[in-house]
Amino acid sequence: VTLSYQIGQEFSTDTLSITSKDFDWKYGDVDSKNLLGTIKSLDLLNAISLDCREIEEKNITVHDESLHCQYGLISRSGWSVVDDSDTYVLNPKSGWWDQGQNADEVDLYMFAHGHAYKSAIQDFVEISGKTAMVPRAASGLWWTRWFNLNTQDLENIVEEYKSHALPLDVFVLDMDWHKKNEWGGYTWDPNLFPYPNDSMNNLLKGKYNLVTVANIHDDNGVGNYEAQFNAMAKAMGIDPSSTDNIPFQFCNNETYTMALEDEVLKPVEDSGMDYWWIDWQQGGTQGGCAGLKQNPTIWTDKIRVTDPIRRDNQNKRGMVLARWGGLGSHRYQVGFSGDVAVVNWTNLAYQPYFSSTATNVAYGFWSHDIVGPNSGGGLDFELYTRWIQWGAFSGVFRSHDRGMSGG
Repeated sequence: VTLSYQIGQEFSTDTLSITSKDFDWKYGDVDSKNLLGTIKSLDLLNAISLDCREIEEKNITVHDESLHCQYGLISRSGWSVVDDSDTYVLNPKSGWWDQGQNADEVDLYMFAHGHAYKSAIQDFVEISGKTAMVPRAASGLWWTRWFNLNTQDLENIVEEYKSHALPLDVFVLDMDWHKKNEWGGYTWDPNLFPYPNDSMNNLLKGKYNLVTVANIHDDNGVGNYEAQFNAMAKAMGIDPSSTDNIPFQFCNNETYTMALEDEVLKPVEDSGMDYWWIDWQQGGTQGGCAGLKQNPTIWTDKIRVTDPIRRDNQNKRGMVLARWGGLGSHRYQVGFSGDVAVVNWTNLAYQPYFSSTATNVAYGFWSHDIVGPNSGGGLDFELYTRWIQWGAFSGVFRSHDRGMSGG
């Protein structure tokens, strides 16, 4: 590979070029043969083009957030360019997002691997960080449903799996586990789980040896109805009697973020919750985020996957179930592709394609809802069977009955 640049000149087609036996490239060239990458999720979307230029031209957004579309790191052109000019810089000591935006006017990464596609992905991982090894159970069977389950329901579900000689490895509680003051919450619903330690540590984890995960929506902040509100306020230097809510400020307030993780979420984890299903769908600029490459999706993913490292817990592997927040999200597995818009053959056929292109940006573990009929009925037994078969071959097998809504 030969790089040519006229020193002291602005980048242009005449001043910056790369040649190799596989291709000739000039600054500004459009990669028309890219093998595509992935987007934030499939929420509210049916089968969609993954061509980022098309998505940008049509201004397709979901939940007031960019789709964070990323082209693949591999291309039939023999080259791929990643423009990192508008990314945000981490503090090398603390790992916090407090260094502002990239100061370089132009910051490009060229993957000039020809058609050695695996080498391109390998080199990307070398410079951007490896995919963390998730717990072994994540490669097994997951169960979840949006429903008001109680402790007896949990036992009945696991026992039904056992009665059919079906393995079960991960039990996921959807959003009904917590109090219902707001859409989100961080406190056990006492009507369903009056003794959460018995339900989680003694039953699901102790008796059945399952990994546990719970759904959270962070956008509401921390209200005074939360069990750990006073502890959260104290950690932030706030008089608890002076406010009824501590607003969500996850991107621009390290004190808030660490207090949320350690004062609010850690007690729930201690009661038996292993990991979090971050169901972020409230926009790309909340919590002090600038938007686009600095967004709540990738930042909540990053913080919660790395919590065990920050706490020096060497016996726990980091994991979340969460949407893609942009290039680099491969470090924070596993992916949640969102609610299936319509349960039909077209969307089933699209999921394997969607999963395969995501590997072109090193994102190899999408977890798709394995769903039954639409809420309106019309159960297609063959469609459901084929969806289960696809789940067996996908990166993560997670059954998710549609429960209390289209999700």
